[in-house]
Amino acid sequence: MILKSFSLANPDQRITFRVKNAAGKTTLRGDTFLTTEGLHWRMTAIQKIRRTVDDFSVSGDPWRLVPLTHQSYKTKEKIKNLVQEITNWIVFNQIKPDPERIIHPSPPSEEKQAAPATPGLGIKKRLKILEELKRDGLIDEKEYKVKRQKILDDL
Repeated sequence: MILKSFSLANPDQRITFRVKNAAGKTTLRGDTFLTTEGLHWRMTAIQKIRRTVDDFSVSGDPWRLVPLTHQSYKTKEKIKNLVQEITNWIVFNQIKPDPERIIHPSPPSEEKQAAPATPGLGIKKRLKILEELKRDGLIDEKEYKVKRQKILDDL
């Protein structure tokens, strides 16, 4: 599902996800996106305990992610020379975008003539995938409508 979502997303978008248990309750929520730093994974809820996206709690964390080899916490410099780790945000440092595959925005005059964002997929296929993402709760109604309109604009 995440691969399908990445195939529908623009380079500047993030993929949100929600994992539910057998009873339909959300057990894990967060988002992922790719930058020149690497692949970012942020968790905003585990079980029923929520944390803000850039939570850098120092003590009393209800939970925290643990970076493995080639991973690190995202850091934030709130005050000069005070760098804090965000313990619910991991960066996979070795997963970097291929510079040749980075999509750069078209100049405004060429915007309508640009190729569709997902060249290998037809309009029907893209709409079906989008519908699945909405049905599975991976995107909300607003995101669905915006993306659907972009797909239809490719016709």
